[in-house]
Amino acid sequence: MIMEQIKLSNDVQMPFVGFGTFQQKEELIKSIPIAYNSGYRLFDTSDNYLNEEYIGKCLAENTEIANDSFIVTKFSNPNRLKDFYRVFKESEMKIGRPIDLYLMHWPYPYLLMDIWREMEKLYLNKEVRAIGVCNFEIEHLKYLLKHCKIKPMINQIEVHPKFRQKLICDFCQNNGIQIMSYAPLARMNKNLFEDQQLKQIALEKGKSVSQVILRWNLQHGYVAIPASRSENHIAENFDIWNFQLSENDMCIIDNLDCGLRIRFDPKTRFSYKRQARFFLFHLDYLISKSF
Repeated sequence: MIMEQIKLSNDVQMPFVGFGTFQQKEELIKSIPIAYNSGYRLFDTSDNYLNEEYIGKCLAENTEIANDSFIVTKFSNPNRLKDFYRVFKESEMKIGRPIDLYLMHWPYPYLLMDIWREMEKLYLNKEVRAIGVCNFEIEHLKYLLKHCKIKPMINQIEVHPKFRQKLICDFCQNNGIQIMSYAPLARMNKNLFEDQQLKQIALEKGKSVSQVILRWNLQHGYVAIPASRSENHIAENFDIWNFQLSENDMCIIDNLDCGLRIRFDPKTRFSYKRQARFFLFHLDYLISKSF
């Protein structure tokens, strides 16, 4: 099966659906080939998922997958900002092949532009094909866009029918920033999967609720990265190319939004104590750059 691609603002082609690896480790050596054989070509991880080395082991054993995949990982160690490049190279070494897309995992207070400048260097030196951010609110994006040399190609945020984040998604789409939706199935939350309107649409389409949700992402132009350990679910989550949701279906699903956030809120993610530490990291970074 040939999977549709989406073009980023810098003309890099990226798969429209990805395989999330959060909370998987050794099992990735088996689940990645299952995902690849189901059609996935994008694999998303992070340095703080502690699984990059298992992805690397899998890719080392499967040259075809290594050569035919789009790999995404993230910078999640603001305490190691001074060693940013070393952190990046550690991720690359563990994965065992070049990183396609490198993301800043959170809008770290005081450190946002420090980290972004380092990411810009990677991009300008052609060590990655694209750079982006995760969990950025509109205020963070406006600040970044005002001060950056290279604008982010991606904003990876929590998006699902019960948590649309429409304002952020619209802002990103209006500014050429591709939305990548994590937790697109809301971690199988019952509030989402027991919704009668979703069930009815799934019944009419002859599809599962998961497939309807992922198709909704696709038709909005969002790159979804569902995660699963089950071979059947991995394949099912990719089988979304042979049906369409009508305008009425999309409207019904859009209106399910009730603000049901499953993961962390960027507004409350960092305590004042952690923010103070980030400020010290920022000063330490500036001092290190002055020598």
